[in-house]
Amino acid sequence: MDSGLLCHLLRLDSKEDLIPSPSKGHVVETFAVAELMKDRMNMGKKPKLTYFRTVRGDLEVDAVADWRHTFAIEIKSSVDAETSAAAKARKYAAARET
Repeated sequence: MDSGLLCHLLRLDSKEDLIPSPSKGHVVETFAVAELMKDRMNMGKKPKLTYFRTVRGDLEVDAVADWRHTFAIEIKSSVDAETSAAAKARKYAAARET
C-alpha cells in the first residue's frame, strides 16, 4: 500500500524515472487505492474497497467502493484513458445486474 516504498524497490527515484516506466500504472494504482483507504479511515469509516475481475479475466475494475452507493473506480495513469475507463465502469454495472 506504500507507493513510495514501491518506487524505491523499483529504483524509480524521480518523476522522470516513473513516467516512462512499465510499472507506472501499478504505482499510480497503488497510490490511488491507498489514498482512498486513508481518506475513509480518517473519516472513521471502513474503507470497504475491493476489486472486480471476471473468471475469464475479460473485465477488471481497479477498485469497487461499497459506500453509501457502489462505485466502480478505474484508475489510469494516462490522460487520454477516460473513454476506456467509462466503458469498463458500464460493463461492470451491467455484469453486476445479471
